Amino acid sequence: MKMKIEEIKNLYKDEWVLVEVLEVDESGEPTEVNLIAHSKNRDETYAAMKKTKAKHISHFYTGKIPKKGYAVAFKTIPNNCSSILKNFNINLNFKEGVLEIN
Repeated sequence: MKMKIEEIKNLYKDEWVLVEVLEVDESGEPTEVNLIAHSKNRDETYAAMKKTKAKHISHFYTGKIPKKGYAVAFKTIPNNCSSILKNFNINLNFKEGVLEIN
């Protein structure tokens, strides 16, 4: 189902989201997407990433970014995901609170 990024962010607050990118704006940011998976548990969206056949995907968190002065730690990527992720560009945007994997 074709959706706007803002719809996704409103429907799945504080969740990890995996989408197929259908349209982007002039700066390359996704604007129209198909929802592939969403979960409060990032590992579940990683599992969906391994199974998807979509060619253009974006993976991001819809929650708030940490306040200035707080540290953020990311769990290491499991070995069984590393071969999938090596062909993706990873964009971590703290200002917008977005982690994208394209």
